Amino acid sequence: MATRREKLREQAAATSEAAGSGWPKNSDDVNNNDDEADTFVDNKKEERRGNATRLVRIANRIESIEISRHRLGCCCRRLLKRYGSSEIPVESSSSVVLVSGLSPVVSGAAPASDTVRICSIRPPRYFFYAVSGFLCDIIQLFIDIVVHIVLGVNDPSLCWAIGFALSIVVRHSSHRYLAFGAYVGGYWRSLCRMYAGYSVIIALSTAFNHLMIRVAFMPHYVAFATTLLWTGLVNYFILKRLWSFDGKTPHSCKPNSSASKTVDKLDSTV
Repeated sequence: MATRREKLREQAAATSEAAGSGWPKNSDDVNNNDDEADTFVDNKKEERRGNATRLVRIANRIESIEISRHRLGCCCRRLLKRYGSSEIPVESSSSVVLVSGLSPVVSGAAPASDTVRICSIRPPRYFFYAVSGFLCDIIQLFIDIVVHIVLGVNDPSLCWAIGFALSIVVRHSSHRYLAFGAYVGGYWRSLCRMYAGYSVIIALSTAFNHLMIRVAFMPHYVAFATTLLWTGLVNYFILKRLWSFDGKTPHSCKPNSSASKTVDKLDSTV
């Protein structure tokens, strides 16, 4: 936190110099600018809190959307009866909340796979991983296009390797909120573990992509899509082992974790 405050102080000083006032010479001016730097830090904190509050409000609005039971198809009603929340009698109301459990996800208290229900049905963890992976695949595709068209890299396999490697940072954050929960050991250690685990997949998928291009004569982005088909499934099992230190289960799945307590509180209030 001290390092962050120092950086914000330097940013405030740079802003002051840019305005023409310069960095103060005497002690009174130094104290004044220290106060200004503290104010700047506090304003940044308030700005972050305000953004978080807006996200929570949006989540609450989404959670307020209800759908009538008679509009649900026969299959949906059967799923709701079999897999819906046990706290609510199936015929207790004429409507069902479309999506619930978003607020803990927005606040970072628990991943979506532990709290989110769709029409009172909690989808499996892989569903949220697939959603997260699909969004990150779009980002990887965008990186691939930039590398290929803007930077002029003509080797499709090299474009794949660069795009995959850069997208891991985004995947790391996305999987934290949607699928696996809080970072174990801190952000940087968790990110390093993910890069270490994905290094083998980067090498194997790049070699596979190269074969699709040179042997099967697939176009650039057909080979891109073909390579995505199997890497996503393999990556899921790798992350399940690597997300926690012990390599057994994700932190959010442990019985005594705060995420599990959050789920219990949600079940009792639904």
